Amino acid sequence: HTGHDHRLDEHMLHAVVYARQSPWFGRLNPSQQKLVTTATLFHDMAKQTGSAQDRLAGKISPDPHHHEGGAAWAKNTLPQLGFTPPEVNTIAWLIEHHTELGELSRWAEY
Repeated sequence: HTGHDHRLDEHMLHAVVYARQSPWFGRLNPSQQKLVTTATLFHDMAKQTGSAQDRLAGKISPDPHHHEGGAAWAKNTLPQLGFTPPEVNTIAWLIEHHTELGELSRWAEY
């Protein structure tokens, strides 16, 4: 999980579309789909480092620990959006482990 060929916001939206079109997504119940979709949307939330001005100027660098920052972001932000503590914990776990889960999904047989 190194870099992406497009802007971070575009990548996050493409990831949601990709996840929702994956064969395994249809086997999840609606509650699980909500958690996976939310985690997928925000999985790289902490990917870029630097000030807002640096980000706007394109002077950003990938944070190798973005999965940890993203999980922390989820734990702090998602309760304010109405997610329950168990939902927040699941989403944070999915974000924290999204690199390994992505590798598994690419190699798993459906």
